[in-house]
Amino acid sequence: MRRSRFLPIITTLLLLLAACTSPPNTAGLPEVELLTDDTGQEYILLDGTRYNRIPSEIIGSNHTGRWNRSAQPGQRVALLGPDSVFTVQGDEEQRFLFNVAESFRFGPVYQHSFLKEGYTLTLPQSATDFDRGTLRTYAQGGILGKGSVITCEFTDEALIAALFDCWNGTTETPPVPDNLDPDKRESRALELWSREYPFLGFYIRCSCWPDGTVTLTDREDTSVCLPGDVAKQLTWEEPGLWQRLTGGWRK
Repeated sequence: MRRSRFLPIITTLLLLLAACTSPPNTAGLPEVELLTDDTGQEYILLDGTRYNRIPSEIIGSNHTGRWNRSAQPGQRVALLGPDSVFTVQGDEEQRFLFNVAESFRFGPVYQHSFLKEGYTLTLPQSATDFDRGTLRTYAQGGILGKGSVITCEFTDEALIAALFDCWNGTTETPPVPDNLDPDKRESRALELWSREYPFLGFYIRCSCWPDGTVTLTDREDTSVCLPGDVAKQLTWEEPGLWQRLTGGWRK
């Protein structure tokens, strides 16, 4: 019988798939439980240290603003049921933990974020909560696997304050034009980065139109228009394919 020339390729792919889906080595990791105190606060105990679960209303919403974890997983430190609990790269004090489902299973999968006792996280209260901002494209999947690209990065305190005040509704903004064509808008993710937790970025939906109008979605889920002197400080050019494939930032 003639051997298929594709058999070695198929075998290699199956071996790679098996390696990628093999269960992680969790031997020796402590097992933790999701506990609840008298006030209803959920938490876990890891080596005697309490980590409080961050409620979803504090994480926020994709519509009105949301804290997003950007850094990669650090160390696997515990097991929460069938899930692994990780630290965050760059968080040397291990203030922040989160659980990840590393294998397929039927039924709902809940990912929680935890903050060490003694630390707090709230929805942004002031522009001073941030020390950096970025504007990035949205990731696009497909056969090319294009990723998101940062097209603008800034640390100017006045610009951060102006953007925050527009989101927070504490500054007067121009009226949103009635003739904006949604099919011609260019959508981006505006993220203001936490000063205290550098791996957390506060995501705000943002869009630009060909005439230079820039809008964002505020904390009330309302589209507001950026003042012209603020909008012109943001870089909106579309990255080339190479930047989209590599995630590179074109200055």
